[in-house]
Amino acid sequence: QHPSTHTNANLYPKEYAEFINEVAAAIKQTDNTRPVAVCNLNAEGVAALSAYAPEVDIYGANVYSGAYCMGSVYQKVKRYYDRPLMFTEWGSDAYFNGKGPDETAQAEYIRLNWKDIQLNMADALGEGNAIGGIVFEWMDEWWKSWKDTPKSQSTAGDMMFPFADGWSNEEWYGITGQGDGSHSPYMRVIRKAYRQIKQMWAESPYLYLAGDVELINHTTGEFVVRAVEADEWSNDFSGRLYKLKVDPASVEISNAHNQYLFFTDLEAGDSVDVDIRKDDYQVEEIFLNGFKQGAEDR
Repeated sequence: QHPSTHTNANLYPKEYAEFINEVAAAIKQTDNTRPVAVCNLNAEGVAALSAYAPEVDIYGANVYSGAYCMGSVYQKVKRYYDRPLMFTEWGSDAYFNGKGPDETAQAEYIRLNWKDIQLNMADALGEGNAIGGIVFEWMDEWWKSWKDTPKSQSTAGDMMFPFADGWSNEEWYGITGQGDGSHSPYMRVIRKAYRQIKQMWAESPYLYLAGDVELINHTTGEFVVRAVEADEWSNDFSGRLYKLKVDPASVEISNAHNQYLFFTDLEAGDSVDVDIRKDDYQVEEIFLNGFKQGAEDR
């Protein structure tokens, strides 16, 4: 971590918790309409906070414990502090040491972490104390690694972490990148993790077509699109046509890359009838309400 983030709070947990409580109380004196949160790594300090920081309303945890779960944070917070749990940092880098950029692993890590968070929300199967989280992070930080200069993006593992390659690459956490840096800091290169998050958090059901697509024609209840840029998600289906027959017909084509069909007049839980002509066209994957389904299942 950067030296500016180092404190001696771990050496004096009681004094730290009392200070946090004092700050939380001062905030509430100014504005008592909003909850006050504290953020720590994992579940560190929850026992001291429980004893000395009653003014805090939400416990925030920065957690990087692997793709499949957030570890014992839910249980520890529930046992010692009994506050709603918000994940104030979670995610993965998009670089695989020795191989190169790995957007797929990053997107999958985020998907599995979010599934674990959902399982521990209220009325779910887990502890019931999770209230959500903030993915780390929006854009790559080229200044972060001590192994190169801010003018280049480091490809050397900075520390061992429970990621796909076993390493944390500190300058590759963004769900957007800065390309080759020639337009930094204004460039935003969308990664698969961005699309994954959009799938998980979209308010309306939608279909995801792998790769960039363009609208060929639109008739009532029917869209024909063509994949124009193949990538790992499209299995080199570039140039092939995808014909989707949709009911109801009220559908928008997104402006960004025309990758999503949004069903604007549907509500959560409504069914969508999608007819795919498999004899002539192929669709790799379909997402309805954020849940992946194979084309063969429709």
